[in-house]
Amino acid sequence: MDMIRVPRRHELAKEFTRRLRDSIFLIDKNDKCLIEEYSKTKHMTLDMMMDQNPTWVLRRVKRIIPREKDLYPVVKKVFDTYVYLGCAKTGRTLFDDEAWRQSENVLNTIQLGHVSGPPGI
Repeated sequence: MDMIRVPRRHELAKEFTRRLRDSIFLIDKNDKCLIEEYSKTKHMTLDMMMDQNPTWVLRRVKRIIPREKDLYPVVKKVFDTYVYLGCAKTGRTLFDDEAWRQSENVLNTIQLGHVSGPPGI
């Protein structure tokens, strides 16, 4: 997540970082079911738990990184969604020229298969 430097004071920086994290590191389906069952006992959803205390959830689940053919379009969509969004306070966009170049490097790295987990794991 630190490969793309966005202004920390931008009001969407935290949301962008979380969306990028969640697009790369997918929660294992079995662990997701267990956390969803537990969240029902607390009258919450998994999304609500991730919003309130993501550290608690992420410490209790296995996460996988999908293959490059599945990962690339999802990460690209996150970039395309946030790249031009402006901050109401500063008026600056989330991505400057350097962040844009860094995002292109991340997408290239994904295409080369250097981000995905090993096959079968």
